[in-house]
Amino acid sequence: VSWHEELYEGAVAKNLIVGVKSNFWDYQLAPYGAGSLVIGVLAVPFFYILGPSLFALKMVPLFCFSLPALLLLYFFLKRNFNEKTAFWGAFLFVFAPPAFVANSLTSFCSHAASLLFSVSILFLFYEFLYARRNRLLFLILFGLLSGITSYIVYVTFLTFLACLVSWFFLDRRGFLSKKLLLLLGALGIGLLPFIVYEGSHELGGTRFLTSVFLRQDWTAYPKAFKLLLAMIPSSFYPSFSRSWNLLLGYGYCLTVLAALAPFLRGGLKKILPLLLYPLIFVTVCGISGYPASPIYGSFFNARYFVPLHFFLFLLTAIALGFRRKSLVFGIAFLLLGIISQGRLLFKEDFGRALFYKGYSYRYSGLSKTLWLKPLQGAA
Repeated sequence: VSWHEELYEGAVAKNLIVGVKSNFWDYQLAPYGAGSLVIGVLAVPFFYILGPSLFALKMVPLFCFSLPALLLLYFFLKRNFNEKTAFWGAFLFVFAPPAFVANSLTSFCSHAASLLFSVSILFLFYEFLYARRNRLLFLILFGLLSGITSYIVYVTFLTFLACLVSWFFLDRRGFLSKKLLLLLGALGIGLLPFIVYEGSHELGGTRFLTSVFLRQDWTAYPKAFKLLLAMIPSSFYPSFSRSWNLLLGYGYCLTVLAALAPFLRGGLKKILPLLLYPLIFVTVCGISGYPASPIYGSFFNARYFVPLHFFLFLLTAIALGFRRKSLVFGIAFLLLGIISQGRLLFKEDFGRALFYKGYSYRYSGLSKTLWLKPLQGAA
């Protein structure tokens, strides 16, 4: 799976090797996120070692984002819940539906990076909220990381928002104190690179995000229902035909709900940020300008839902970690994952990616014309 933005990031790496010819920030493809720059920098050592191939470029999401996310996911769940929960979290991450697998192995729109950033933010927030030592240090790190990573991939900000709302409900006295000012100050410092970029690039990112999230008619039909009933279920298995796409998607969602149902009757205090994230995600998508049509045959359109899939894995892992009989669900998730991943593994001869170029200059130098001109026209 490869798309134009991924190959553009390879071109950034190639330019860094041969020498950049303009301001480095001007190589940022999309004004709302620095993911193209970060991934371009990370790809440089792989290009040096393996050559500028697509295979070398794929090492960035695999070894710089997905593998660290898997390891930190295991550590986070073991530290805050138990070892069984950590096992199920890693299990669901590895034996996932094809949309999650494909998008976690591509750097397109940095959604693979958002998984690592989200679990890192959760780890710091849980350390702040539940640890007895160095609470202020973890609060500052939580704010800094949230600001920096939101500039790299903006969907990460939803994780910060879920944690912030959880803090308000779980510790209102602490929330309404100087600690909140400390957090906002750290967030602002983390967002400084984005603020500087916006000031020197005609507020392109701010205008783009505003055009996306404020152009929806708030009096229109309740799009959230379409998201829940069609788009989210179909986002798990976009590589299948329409009938199988929805059937497998509903099967996966119902298995998740069946695993969660008994657990949700218990205490929700420690999983509140994880529960709030899907609610915030659906709400933001519901009021945004993004369409709510089912996803058929397109990993490209399923990419937005990878972070949501990730949080569903976390919640399901926690539920299974406290179940006495979880093997039945494990077998179901294994089958739903393995059968579908086979369609990815055998679609192409092994090793061909070694001969594909890992870069393209098609969009080089066009970041301003690609994004700013359409926004100026819309304005």
